[in-house]
Amino acid sequence: MRRDGYLINCRFSEAIRRWCWIRTGEVVSSIASDNGANERCRNPFDDSLIASGSDDGKAFIWRVPDGFTLRTEEEEEPHDVGLIRQLSGHSRKVGHVLFNPAAENIIATSSGDYTVKIWDVEAGSPRLTLKHMDIVQSLSWSANGSLIVTTSRDKKLRIWDARQEAPAHTVPGHQGAKNSRVVWMGEHDRIATTGFSKMSDRQLGLWDIRDPEQPLDGFTMLDSISGVCMPFWDDGTQCLYLAGKG
Repeated sequence: MRRDGYLINCRFSEAIRRWCWIRTGEVVSSIASDNGANERCRNPFDDSLIASGSDDGKAFIWRVPDGFTLRTEEEEEPHDVGLIRQLSGHSRKVGHVLFNPAAENIIATSSGDYTVKIWDVEAGSPRLTLKHMDIVQSLSWSANGSLIVTTSRDKKLRIWDARQEAPAHTVPGHQGAKNSRVVWMGEHDRIATTGFSKMSDRQLGLWDIRDPEQPLDGFTMLDSISGVCMPFWDDGTQCLYLAGKG
């Protein structure tokens, strides 16, 4: 959600849509990449910049013009969202894009090629490639932007120093067959993960990054619903929120 009341949203294989959420709830703009938009994120340093990942292995940086509106004079064409950078380097679909919260013009992308790339947006080139053993299912930056955490289909949780291409820690995560998710809990030395047990129960794990061999007090069973549970951290309330079907 932007401060001006606009919401940036996308769904798999569709365009990114920009909603005038507070004012009218209507779609006011769409961004279509060549092969469908996957995930999107907003630049924490510049509300006018958003990023998206695409099925063709590329990530895109877009700029929303100042004062954007569709409410123009009858003969005047509205200004649209413009592409300002294309990041090419992955060999398969880009599933996640996430700006560094503390370092401007640094973004992480994950792909079906089993890698996470950390990019210098200005240069348009990757600084580091973080290799995994299977598809990356989720990633999250630490608040100071020095560390990144990932979950993967190989059921491992990895913590990376953003200056190194080898993980600082690799530990067993949720052991179920379905997707797991991870979020850094703000400025705390804590990570929250959601996933499934071998019996397909939904689980929550809270991890201390200083000793991440196993979650604090083990995994907490949530319920037996089949939908993936999504964790979100809110700095304002210092609360962890879980969202999902059921």
